[in-house]
Amino acid sequence: MNKINFADKNTGDKLLAQDVNEIKNTVNSNADLTPGIESGDTPPINPSENDLWYDTVYGKLRIYYNDGSSLQWVDASIV
Repeated sequence: MNKINFADKNTGDKLLAQDVNEIKNTVNSNADLTPGIESGDTPPINPSENDLWYDTVYGKLRIYYNDGSSLQWVDASIV
């Protein structure tokens, strides 16, 4: 299984997560990382910028990203 890397925005410390539940626990335990995280076969309704969604159909983590002209779900970086 691929690991998903997150970094604490204040310290730069790397936080590793292996699955959606671990991601939720990691984010919920760190007040500086507070995007919404959902999982399912369809994207969440009314997402906020930087929210995360684990697409259960394709097995991919996606982020609701603002590219400067629009907001869309894009694949999150997998390391």
